[in-house]
Amino acid sequence: MQRNIVKLPISELIAGIVGTLFFFVILFMMILFPNDSDDFLVFLGFGIFMAMGIVLILSWLIWRVEYDEEVFVYHSKLGHKTTVPYSNISKIKLTPDAIHLYVNRRRYTIYRKSKDVDGFLEILSKRSWDGVEVIDRVTI
Repeated sequence: MQRNIVKLPISELIAGIVGTLFFFVILFMMILFPNDSDDFLVFLGFGIFMAMGIVLILSWLIWRVEYDEEVFVYHSKLGHKTTVPYSNISKIKLTPDAIHLYVNRRRYTIYRKSKDVDGFLEILSKRSWDGVEVIDRVTI
């Protein structure tokens, strides 16, 4: 069966690329044209911000949720892959920003601004959730 995919929005990739390039240029300029601001801590600070941009790019590439009618496969930002049958979900918490699915004390978060999240929500809404705690903070 063909699985659908939920991915992070393209804006996260763009923010990561812009941030990485911006701080790379600043670091490059510090090396090319040294002045009084070439302190190691300044260099380290810009390097940390550049690393955060790289983390955004990598998380956009790695994080995704593949889903079909029976299971969803959660690929975390650290690269862990977990297959979860919908029947194992013990709690669903809906917020304006995210969908939190709880399975055996583990939480899987799917951001509402993610690409193609509507199809995943449609599959969730079709299922019967008898015995599952559903907390809906969107309509409150």
